[in-house]
Amino acid sequence: MKINDDIITELQSSKLKESTKLILQQSFKKFLQVVFYATEKKDFYLQDFHLEIINALELIVRGKLSTTNLIINMPPRFGKSTIVKYWLAWSYCINKDCNFLYTSYSDNLVLSFSDDIKKIIESDFISSIFKLSFSKSQDSKRIWQIANGGQTYAVSQGGAVTGFGAGAKTPFFSGALLIDDPIKPADAKSSVAREKCIDYFYETIDNRLNSPKTPVIIIMQRLHVEDLVGELEKNTDYTFIKCQGLLDDKTSAWSQTITGEKLLNIKKVRPDYFYAQYQQEPIIAGGNVIKKDYYNYYTEYPAKIKRLFVTADTAMKVKQHNDYSVFSVWGVTDTGLLWIDMVRGKWEAPELIEQAQKVYNKWSAFFDNCILSGFYIEDKASGTGLIQTLKRNTRIPVIAVPRAKDKVERLEGVLDYIASGNVCLPKFKTNMCDDIISESVAFKKDDSHTHDDIVDTLIDAVNIAEGRQQTTIPLSMYV
Repeated sequence: MKINDDIITELQSSKLKESTKLILQQSFKKFLQVVFYATEKKDFYLQDFHLEIINALELIVRGKLSTTNLIINMPPRFGKSTIVKYWLAWSYCINKDCNFLYTSYSDNLVLSFSDDIKKIIESDFISSIFKLSFSKSQDSKRIWQIANGGQTYAVSQGGAVTGFGAGAKTPFFSGALLIDDPIKPADAKSSVAREKCIDYFYETIDNRLNSPKTPVIIIMQRLHVEDLVGELEKNTDYTFIKCQGLLDDKTSAWSQTITGEKLLNIKKVRPDYFYAQYQQEPIIAGGNVIKKDYYNYYTEYPAKIKRLFVTADTAMKVKQHNDYSVFSVWGVTDTGLLWIDMVRGKWEAPELIEQAQKVYNKWSAFFDNCILSGFYIEDKASGTGLIQTLKRNTRIPVIAVPRAKDKVERLEGVLDYIASGNVCLPKFKTNMCDDIISESVAFKKDDSHTHDDIVDTLIDAVNIAEGRQQTTIPLSMYV
């Protein structure tokens, strides 16, 4: 049902007022839609990622989230502030005794945010339905208190919080520590600023919880691999929600805010900015292990290729946070190893088989003087099933690849070859090159990078081209 002024008026009528109160207390989604319209006189168009966030915040209040704490990473201008403001107001409509401690990097931002919540609570609609009002003794942008209830204290990062706490000593939800963009984007490149932000979290505000059950909620765009979220990524007390701006490598998650075309342009011009703030997968520009300038480029396919083969890395699952499956096509020449093509996606088993067949069909006889001689697939998990299916049902020259060593050790074994400039990328395939460079420079020895599926196919390719790769099928069968 589309909300309009008549519906808002009807919901406040004496006949429906009590049922309206109960319905809105039971559903944060309905509360957001109704109260947003009542206060802003326009609709809030919820996207799929909004619904995931709304559901998690509601579970926090119900005490049913699988962890105590929640981290939400999402791009700028994607509605996070609006959702959080209305969630905090909704919390008071459920329990007026809630205590919130809210912090962000800018004092002006926290005071504006706090004032916006006050305006929502004192709006005609909320006042009519929930009868909330403010205590006159504490009623400023910095700190305010619900009459005969809890309080909200808004402070910028580094500010004093002595005497203030989040939550209450009760078995049910009674407020939270809310951290919203704790570091300024311009400061994120400074290790001193990042460490100061993390120290403030551990040494100051994380100690202001009035109960072990008081949740910590962090909502921010990623800015650096070593930002606050990077510090907390392996903490099992947190549920993580990652909202990416670009879906399927082409479609904007919220085209009303930013188009897919603009996101692709940002990815091309500023990959470090794109992957951090829009994809929530920060990389380090300049590289950790594989550096950007290790790669060379070619502008057209050569007249002669000595050998053509494919390396594949397959993923177990297809959810947003899981790895991709990748098929990389390679050409060996007198001057080095050409990365001919790359297909990357998240596919269930039937689609994975279909993609493998498409890659083979496209490249098996693409070059007049060289056929595709080997289709190398890691002999593990989903790769094992793919190997068996392709061998049984196709003419694809499948070769199973065991990977006995750990990933870092395998990469270090081929790094001399890559660093010498022997791997060449197709300059005319911009998106493919962007993906390769971005994942390559993000690769870290401590395995804290998000994805390494492309790098896996690179490692296999160098080993195969150099004759270093052990396979479970003799190469002489296909070469």
